[in-house]
Amino acid sequence: MLRKKFKTAAKVIAKTSLFHKGFKSSRFLNKKPAPELVPDILEHIFWMLTESSEDGVPSLESYTNLLHCMLVNKTWCAAAASLLHKHPWRLDRTYTVRTTDMAYEHCKIVQLYLSLLNQNERSLLLEKGIEIPEPNSTPMFNYPEFVKYLDYGVMVASIWTIYSTSCYTYDKNEWVSLVARSLLRLLAEHSGRLQWLRCAPMSFSFDEMYYSLLADSEFSGLFSPVQGLVIAGNLGGDKKLFRILAETFRNLNYLEIRDLPRARNWQGDSSSWFSTDFSSIIKCQAGLESLVLKECAGYLGSIINTIPNQATTLRVLKFIDCDFRGCSPWEGIELCTKLERIEFDRCINITSPMVKPLSKAPFPFLRKVITFADRDQPPICPELMSWACRYP
Repeated sequence: MLRKKFKTAAKVIAKTSLFHKGFKSSRFLNKKPAPELVPDILEHIFWMLTESSEDGVPSLESYTNLLHCMLVNKTWCAAAASLLHKHPWRLDRTYTVRTTDMAYEHCKIVQLYLSLLNQNERSLLLEKGIEIPEPNSTPMFNYPEFVKYLDYGVMVASIWTIYSTSCYTYDKNEWVSLVARSLLRLLAEHSGRLQWLRCAPMSFSFDEMYYSLLADSEFSGLFSPVQGLVIAGNLGGDKKLFRILAETFRNLNYLEIRDLPRARNWQGDSSSWFSTDFSSIIKCQAGLESLVLKECAGYLGSIINTIPNQATTLRVLKFIDCDFRGCSPWEGIELCTKLERIEFDRCINITSPMVKPLSKAPFPFLRKVITFADRDQPPICPELMSWACRYP
């Protein structure tokens, strides 16, 4: 067995040496070098090779591959760098709700972007006693120009981590807000078109900062082109924010609503303003194509009743880890006849009255209905399973 291994290894080495010998021959050396690819085409090739989720965010494995591409030559380095910095504060799907460990990994990115601030921004922060890195006079690239995806909650958490030990408690919110504002100004000045935004304060209470920054006309040019929006976390304490979101984001084709803890127990009068103000985010869109609801409970009925406003454009509808308790019949879904894909992933408390409107509705473009439940969950509603079987 050992001899076999040595023989196999020897064959490989021999083939490799023959390859190099042939490569050095005149018939290879006399040929002209292959022309370099145009950087835009090279970047597109790299992008096609990366594994992305449905919101277009590359996987961590793809990031590692891009790092290797940067070592080939200057042209490859520039093309790969533009992709690596499209989403600088990326939220890894493997992270838990404990975000402090994650924030440390993004602090260096905050420090890098702070070193690129102009002299006026630096002076504003230094006057407040905020320590910032020395200016980077010769950066390798204009990194803010590459940013297309912004996880605002991760950026804020990273800023908080940096200054949590260097200022008094009553100054922390002000410092974080000032630094966040400076970074947004940097992105607004250099970034082309922001395509995707994740709006979630995470474990910290920064509602007022979100209101002021999202409502500020100074950043309307940065936020208005956004096509993908994720609303999650501790948002939802005040209807004012929902109105701001509806006024700011009107060009969405992807909207994800995930786990709004403050909205879970809304009942009576509270649910009435939620129906009007929160649902206005869906109503005001010009062409919403994908709607994803994750870990939602208590307010699904309000959202489903608003879906018909996007009946002509909505193609994908997903419910993941949702609790449908108290939800009315799904007449809103019945009217969305252009749907091509519907998913019910680990959802509970689905009843036959909810599903009944779907059984008679025509869905000529519907190609796939996915239903899934964990072993420890109650069985899926039989009526839903029967209807889903029509679209295997």
